[in-house]
Amino acid sequence: MNSLFEPYIKKFRELNAISEQSAVTKEQLFAENQTISDSDIMHKMLSAGIVKRTGINKYWLDENVVANPKGVLKQRFGVIILGIILGIVWVIIEGKMGVEKLNYTPIEIPDKTMMSLQKANVIDAEFMYDINKWTIDTSTKPYTFYYNESMTSGKAANFNIQVGEEFNYTLDEKLLEELVKVHTEKNPFIDVTMSELKLLDGKPVAYYENTLTYTEQAIEQGIESGAITEEIIDSIGGKDVLLNAPPTSQLAIFTVSDGHLCVCSGAYFTDEQKEAIIDAIAVAIESIDVIK
Repeated sequence: MNSLFEPYIKKFRELNAISEQSAVTKEQLFAENQTISDSDIMHKMLSAGIVKRTGINKYWLDENVVANPKGVLKQRFGVIILGIILGIVWVIIEGKMGVEKLNYTPIEIPDKTMMSLQKANVIDAEFMYDINKWTIDTSTKPYTFYYNESMTSGKAANFNIQVGEEFNYTLDEKLLEELVKVHTEKNPFIDVTMSELKLLDGKPVAYYENTLTYTEQAIEQGIESGAITEEIIDSIGGKDVLLNAPPTSQLAIFTVSDGHLCVCSGAYFTDEQKEAIIDAIAVAIESIDVIK
């Protein structure tokens, strides 16, 4: 168990906040003002499943996870590496400026009136996300947003957003085709199952879905990117655990924001999770500010 968590685990136990029925607020946990470090550690404990959230702002300690943290890591490892492998395909493409007639299927921005929105800073961008549905993990590169309802299921749906260099082209069919081509050439363990242009927040975006099959190359790429370590692979039972895992469904949405090409990628296991990811990405893209 991460030693940084120990004082926080102790505090939960002192407050007897070890079940959903005895959940406590952050004000109870932090008698004094909560620091940035406190917030970061709480996010990590949430993403690890050690701490659970109930309602809008109450938290409790899951003693089962405290006793078996490797079990949770094993459940989550697949999606920790997924977003990194999907990543952004940085290619030099000859595009064209201007706007074509946009008859693309729209991605609707969901109703935000019932959301509890908070601004996320992911180093090179800021955007809004619903803290009732998503937990941010700042220990991964890029930061990962986990779908709260899936975090104890053994199949944690997630998404992340990455910002690239300047990109002053309007996405069109030619660029969509080139993005998919280069991405599949770079990642032969990914199989694109569909791709099309859609309209989001008044702009064309490149949308595609794919499946990822774990191979030696996929794992090596994850290690090289810094998304995972040999120690973590050993802790979940070795490479064979990954190599024997079934393919995982993913989606990606490429958009141009503030003159930069951004990719929003997610991994999901049910149609409901897929729709939740698309809704979260739509809210993020509508509100994104690139701060490179």
